[in-house]
Amino acid sequence: MNENMMPRTLITKVFETLHQRQLDYCIQNKYELMPDEMPSDIDMFYRNASEKDLDSIVTEICEKTGTIVTQKIATGYYQFTYNLSFAEISNRFQFQLDFYYELSSPSFPHVYLPSDMLDTKRYYKCFYVPKQSYEVCYQVIRRIMKKDMDREHLNNIFQCYQCYPDESNDVMKKYWGDCWGNQIISAILNNDVFWFQDSYKELRGVLTSKSKANSTWVKIFSQFKFSLTRFFPYRILNPVGMSIAILAPDGGGKSTIISRLTDSCSGSFDVCYKYFRPGLFKNVGQYKPNATPEPKDNPNPHGKKPNGLLKSFVRFLIYNVDFIVGYLLIVWPAKIKRKLVIFDRYYYDYFADIYRYHYSFPKYVPRLFLFMIPSPDLTFILDAPAEVLFERKKELPLEELVRQRDAFLKFAKNRKNVFVIDANRPIEDIVKDITSKVFMTKNQRALKIFRN
Repeated sequence: MNENMMPRTLITKVFETLHQRQLDYCIQNKYELMPDEMPSDIDMFYRNASEKDLDSIVTEICEKTGTIVTQKIATGYYQFTYNLSFAEISNRFQFQLDFYYELSSPSFPHVYLPSDMLDTKRYYKCFYVPKQSYEVCYQVIRRIMKKDMDREHLNNIFQCYQCYPDESNDVMKKYWGDCWGNQIISAILNNDVFWFQDSYKELRGVLTSKSKANSTWVKIFSQFKFSLTRFFPYRILNPVGMSIAILAPDGGGKSTIISRLTDSCSGSFDVCYKYFRPGLFKNVGQYKPNATPEPKDNPNPHGKKPNGLLKSFVRFLIYNVDFIVGYLLIVWPAKIKRKLVIFDRYYYDYFADIYRYHYSFPKYVPRLFLFMIPSPDLTFILDAPAEVLFERKKELPLEELVRQRDAFLKFAKNRKNVFVIDANRPIEDIVKDITSKVFMTKNQRALKIFRN
């Protein structure tokens, strides 16, 4: 199976597995067009299932659909997100399963407990969805939490309300109370989106009261324990994002490959681009008064005279601080936030082309400091015959490209997580190879934190 699998086939297999495993679930929203159209994510309330159960169910879904888990994220109190993808893709593909034990957020913890919605769920097409009367109340809560009620949202709520108006009234009053319940119902019937927008403050105050009422000491302790044992280890010690570096001599096709990777990986990651360093500091020359912005392209990388020895070493040390401290302050937090940080060149570039950076110290100096430099999770070296590189980009002499290619291959030899990619192929094949390696690496890491 591959990325061209029909949405209906993929989604049907997902829910067949949920039913076979007898998961008590109910989709929250965006279900009308399924299974013929595939949403980017499927949000579900669940109960009577442990984290281990969810891991096992998702593993079975992957086996039946030919997908892999690229990320498992603990996003809240017994709230888990699983990103699934096919191992080999060349275009953006996103399929995400979100399991919620309750509706909760930092501002409104435990604001909605979905037991009534799960008790009254209905079978629709090939999955379970809320009964309309409970969906009305739930959607109002979500829109107030997000402060984004608009006419489209309100129209959808009204359509649900019309199915069971009397029951919807009862459900609304049960949660919001008679006073606010009647006002909300009136606004729904009158399509008065402005009333909601004008009443956010008061309505959110009601949600705050609900959160406090649901936050019992037992639940507070349970959430503290969950955060301490599951949430923080997931997000801090095992970040779901990654960092990769793309290296190549001039003509290797880095810019094109990175552009395509940004698309192919964006279904599982938010992509962040970095040139050479994390970016804690600007280039030293940019701190001069009236400095002109440095061009992104360098058509003559060896055309500038190297700096003196002292200036070279000082600049080298400053950039090393960027590599070390910048990785901790910029790259690691980005990985925690589910980002794929792509470096166009990296510290390792020194070993093949130190002349590009205008240093005048011996070539062995960068190797002395290598032990201090954080390693990207994966490093890819785009390799092609020097003659091919020269035909693509004639900025450097052929003999220099031969030397750089040999230096990169020597660097890659016997190094863990450094991969040589044949760049003398169609772009689609190169992108598939790199994307597959990224996803398979993430899959291996995700499976390590599954509860077996």
